[in-house]
Amino acid sequence: MKRFFTLLAAMFVLTTTFTSCWSEDDEIRSTLRGTWQGNMHIYMTFNGYDGDYYASNSTITFNSDGTGYQVDHFGYNAPRSYVFSEFRWSVTAGVIHLKYIEDNYYVNIYDYNLTDNYFDGRFEDGTTFRLNYLSSYDWNYYRNGYSKATRASSDNLPAFTRHMGK
Repeated sequence: MKRFFTLLAAMFVLTTTFTSCWSEDDEIRSTLRGTWQGNMHIYMTFNGYDGDYYASNSTITFNSDGTGYQVDHFGYNAPRSYVFSEFRWSVTAGVIHLKYIEDNYYVNIYDYNLTDNYFDGRFEDGTTFRLNYLSSYDWNYYRNGYSKATRASSDNLPAFTRHMGK
């Protein structure tokens, strides 16, 4: 009987050890999922136009499958009022990695604070940002392809080069 309880205790310890492997990266991914909005200090240069155009507001969604959407809104004088982008994201060793699909642009986010309501951090070049959590956002207008980055050549909208930072 004593041997039975020893074996049962050992199985319990092994079971709880292997089922509680929730890593810090998993916790970050879980908290990051959802939609955030604020100023990410993004600017773009548009082909055929002089100067840099700064986004006044950005909305970004991190989906649980590692995909995401972002829309950057520009002022009245920019060649485009907004740019919609799709990206893939991951978290490795505490660093958040974004790869924008349309323009093959990579961004890493470091030194960030992430709560249920706020997400602020620093891009590789030292530029900081602060975003607020949104409970919902209607992506249908942007996802249907209107003014999508990949359509720049076919819809007479100027192509762009993305920049994060100062």
